[in-house]
Amino acid sequence: MSSEFIADARDMFSEVEVDSLNTASLNPFVPGLAQLQYTSACTERDGFLVGLRAEDGRWLGLVGGWRQAETTVLLWQMNRAGFERDSLSTVIRGYFLGHEIAHGARQIILYGGIPNSIQNSFVQDTVADLIVVRNSWRSPLIAALAWLFGRPHWWKRSTSFLAATVSDKSLRWHSAGSHTERIK
Repeated sequence: MSSEFIADARDMFSEVEVDSLNTASLNPFVPGLAQLQYTSACTERDGFLVGLRAEDGRWLGLVGGWRQAETTVLLWQMNRAGFERDSLSTVIRGYFLGHEIAHGARQIILYGGIPNSIQNSFVQDTVADLIVVRNSWRSPLIAALAWLFGRPHWWKRSTSFLAATVSDKSLRWHSAGSHTERIK
């Protein structure tokens, strides 16, 4: 199948097409998230949206994220289902990586990693999250809400990362006291 890499798809892609491609994707995002990612890629100052389009005009895949100086961050990717044998994710990432390198990117970060063999071409690093919670009368209420939204329910299959983390009983919370401490 012949396809075309679109280095700047922001003006070529519409909000309606986002939902359509998401529905037809191999691993669709939860409703609303695809729109949020698309809007961010198209409206943020350093945001980008690149795509892979078939000869017949169908969008096969999209990649979005942001660029700053010599760093590019790929935040999300959407690939149309039905092309698993063609490995659309590898094809679009290959075009994307070549484009970014040709335009001066010295560091490319792929948020969430890569599940296929292309990962062997990258240095892997551990990433940590720092969550700060103010000790106030609202803290127990926030913890209760986090417990409620941090778990899947019959009416909500997906969970919130932040809520799941805040309500995780295995985490150790440390008080910074009344003064600022430097974390090493």
